[in-house]
Amino acid sequence: MNDECFDAMRHAVDLARSGQFSNWWTIQARLRTKGYKLVDLAWTETQQEWLDRLSAEARAARLDSDAWRPTG
Repeated sequence: MNDECFDAMRHAVDLARSGQFSNWWTIQARLRTKGYKLVDLAWTETQQEWLDRLSAEARAARLDSDAWRPTG
């Protein structure tokens, strides 16, 4: 994996963990707007599935924490 691919995946993981993205495709789209080349975002099916799971878990955790915030 070259440096650009590694850097792109590192940023993809950060975005997935933020809970703001629903799947690998939306993460890839965001990274494309940030200037990453499509060749550096050519993830394997396994990597895509992993980013999907990570995104789903982060979104669920984010929703749970929002539900428990005090309204006061």
